[in-house]
Amino acid sequence: MYLVDCCISIRPILHSDSAIANLSHITKIKYMKKFPIQITRKIAVINEMLPKVAESENIPITYNGGTFPHYVNVEKIVVKNQFVTIYGGDSMYDYIGQQRFNVNSLDEFDSNGRSDLNHTLNVIIRAFKSLLKN
Repeated sequence: MYLVDCCISIRPILHSDSAIANLSHITKIKYMKKFPIQITRKIAVINEMLPKVAESENIPITYNGGTFPHYVNVEKIVVKNQFVTIYGGDSMYDYIGQQRFNVNSLDEFDSNGRSDLNHTLNVIIRAFKSLLKN
């Protein structure tokens, strides 16, 4: 016995619930997604620059938040499973407070997804490099 879906495809009707139960385990398989190498390298670069920035007399700034300079105070970056947490200053002029990003979220419009994490890490690296260059 066959069922026609919108006159496009023909698929067989399963007569027993055991066949559906046997297929249900396929959708429950979860796998660990690999942590992106690009983000790992950027975090390593920032961790290498953190002691040099801490010794510097000046504070790294960025104009990425608008026309007013924002401080880029990064205390530490913690990676736990798929989450990256950046700890920064608590002032209203700080670019980064405490932010937690989900690396597995690929949505471009997600404010705590991978694209936003990538942008934030780029801003931090750019601000640190400009401070250490001077």
